[in-house]
Amino acid sequence: MGTWVSSVLLIAFWSGFFGKISTCDLCQRNSQKLSIAPPELFPVPVHSPWHHMGIDFVGPISPKTTSGNSYILTLCDYCTKWVEAVALQTKEASGVASSFFKIFMKMGLPAVITY
Repeated sequence: MGTWVSSVLLIAFWSGFFGKISTCDLCQRNSQKLSIAPPELFPVPVHSPWHHMGIDFVGPISPKTTSGNSYILTLCDYCTKWVEAVALQTKEASGVASSFFKIFMKMGLPAVITY
């Protein structure tokens, strides 16, 4: 803590003191900023198109579409950044497997899938 905070604590302290310091505009401007080291990044090796893919779900989306879909299944190729997106009504395995089957029959199977 800064020296002025220590001196104020000796003179006057009340319940919620630290909450007041964190919301005070003057205290925010004059406080010492914490320096946090950024995390180490690890590159993902990419071999060729459609070798490594990432999958994710988006949703539930509100309001639902006119077809009743409230989820989006996304697949992204790490090499070319090609994206496939499929709208689904639920996250049930049968719908996801059917969507994967259609995409993989069209584009081929990737070697690595990351979720």
